[in-house]
Amino acid sequence: MRINQKSQYFYFTKKEKTGIIVLLIINLFLIYLPVILEKVFPEKPYDQNGIIAAFSNLQQVVGKQKSDLIQEENYSLKLFNFDPNTITMEAWKQMALSESIMHTIEKYRQRGGKFHDPDDIKKIWGISSSLALKLIPYVVIKDTSKKNERPYFSFNNRVKEQKKQIDINLADTSVFESLFGIGPTLSRRIVLYRKKLGGYYSIDQISEVWGLQDSVFQKIKSRLVFHENLAEKIDINTAKLEQLKSHPYIGFAIAQAIINFRNQHGPFKSLEDIQKIVIIDKEKYEKLAHYLVIKE
Repeated sequence: MRINQKSQYFYFTKKEKTGIIVLLIINLFLIYLPVILEKVFPEKPYDQNGIIAAFSNLQQVVGKQKSDLIQEENYSLKLFNFDPNTITMEAWKQMALSESIMHTIEKYRQRGGKFHDPDDIKKIWGISSSLALKLIPYVVIKDTSKKNERPYFSFNNRVKEQKKQIDINLADTSVFESLFGIGPTLSRRIVLYRKKLGGYYSIDQISEVWGLQDSVFQKIKSRLVFHENLAEKIDINTAKLEQLKSHPYIGFAIAQAIINFRNQHGPFKSLEDIQKIVIIDKEKYEKLAHYLVIKE
């Protein structure tokens, strides 16, 4: 009887046995996991030589820059009046500046940089404040601009330019840029919109250009002229869907409606027939009529 009671404490169900086995497997896996990871992902030793070499190069660069600054501070400069916008490399060398500063100034000028004031010398990288103070008294910048030359002639040209009329179907982007408030972006849009339309038939169409404010349009309107209707016309009896929908005044919906109407009723006999299409009202027709045609 006692034996049976003791055996009850060591009896496990099938689920309990399975759980014990799983726990043992997990414990064994966790025990040997570091060994497995070490073999799969061996730790790479630090490249000490590479780190030392990089640090050495950094020291050399910093040391060179420091020596250049010390050199500029200590050696005797041979100063004379100069224009930093036109001085040659030979003249820099005569002044006994370091090569690094000379090349920095040359690169600055090659990229379009200009010195407008003697204090601009301070902006050059590598020139210390003390060196700049030594150079500034000798800086003589010549005024090469022609702002003060023939002012009356320049003013007259400006007035004439402001009165010049511009043909909206012939002008290029540079001509449109001469208008008040029209920069490179708007001038390109005006020309591009003209190309998409096939040409302008009215000055008021310029106001449709995206981004052009009405206040700006009202100011430039008096300078715009329209001599001849050069608009390219689309044959509505032969045009494909792609050609029709690409026109700013037509779009996909009207283009598809034109194609469907043509398929159901045959070729258009007159341009006015497109008014039978529900989505084309009188206002839309008056705009489209300048760009559509029925060819024989």
